[in-house]
Amino acid sequence: MLLTQLLLVALPEEYFYRGYVQPTLARRWDGGIGVGRWRLSWAVLLTSAIFALGHVVVDARLERLAVFFPSLAFGWLRERSGGLWAPLVFHGLCNVWVELLGVHYFVS
Repeated sequence: MLLTQLLLVALPEEYFYRGYVQPTLARRWDGGIGVGRWRLSWAVLLTSAIFALGHVVVDARLERLAVFFPSLAFGWLRERSGGLWAPLVFHGLCNVWVELLGVHYFVS
């Protein structure tokens, strides 16, 4: 399950959203929101909004917009690490966690 989530879900999503969209937006917009070192850039915020909308387009349920929040963490990890490994691994682990919670919630 972890390999499937990492290679077939998180990798293509992170490559596109954090590898292409976020850096493209970062080149166009400076600044962000937050206080001190606790800041999120406009690129992270906009990429997360696009990420969430992409999930709603694929699965037309409004609760899919909730992926906006972990996406903020993925984007922040991308900015802090400068690469895709940190958001990729965290994204895959989040997906596995959701799968495990869903299986145990609906089985019990």
